[in-house]
Amino acid sequence: MKRKGRNLFWLIGAFLLGGCGGQFDDQGRERGMVTESRSMANLNWLRTEDRIDPALWLASKEASAPSFPSPEAVARIRNALAEANDRFLETPRMIANRTAQLSNMLALDGQKESHADLIESLAKIAEGSKGKLEYSDLCQQYYNLRHKGVDKAAARATLTSKYQAFIRKP
Repeated sequence: MKRKGRNLFWLIGAFLLGGCGGQFDDQGRERGMVTESRSMANLNWLRTEDRIDPALWLASKEASAPSFPSPEAVARIRNALAEANDRFLETPRMIANRTAQLSNMLALDGQKESHADLIESLAKIAEGSKGKLEYSDLCQQYYNLRHKGVDKAAARATLTSKYQAFIRKP
């Protein structure tokens, strides 16, 4: 009898876990995702198993502690992530991770840029692509240019020119 009860327990657990993947709400967030937490800004990156809204996480990293990010800041990042999701191979979680990493690297060089601005500008560079591009590659190329002292506008223009030529190749 104990064995049947234990098997039933595992069967129910497996059934419940099987329903946990890939279901999204109207705002593109995974269902069951944590949308508020005082300590999420302290996370260095979002892991696959973290149930945290990437837009809220990025916005909380920019908000001045201990305050929560404004709804407008979260909405702007959420919209930027949705646009980026249409243009890049990575998931919104990975785009958020790469954006936080890029922002930190730029900050170390004394070049502060907002998360939303980074996502929006890199998504714009990829605009018009027939397929999805790699966000991580574009982040690295942008960082390399900025690290060499190229200003923000010139770095974006250089990448736009390069990617638009690549996108429009016959």
